[in-house]
Amino acid sequence: MGTIQSAMFAQGYLRANERADNCKHCVHVEVDYGGAGQNYAPRLICKIGGFMVTAFGRCDRHQEPPK
Repeated sequence: MGTIQSAMFAQGYLRANERADNCKHCVHVEVDYGGAGQNYAPRLICKIGGFMVTAFGRCDRHQEPPK
């Protein structure tokens, strides 16, 4: 048996931040840079529901941007 990395690669394993089917990669999400300071973390806002989402969240209306 090989390394853990080779086993992960063999079965097509993706970490949460490597998946494309999440809010971070959705056309319905806009980034709110509302804070002016260096310590402000931008927020992701769903344009459909009007609520804040997490980068790795996902819903049934997810749509990838055109390539």
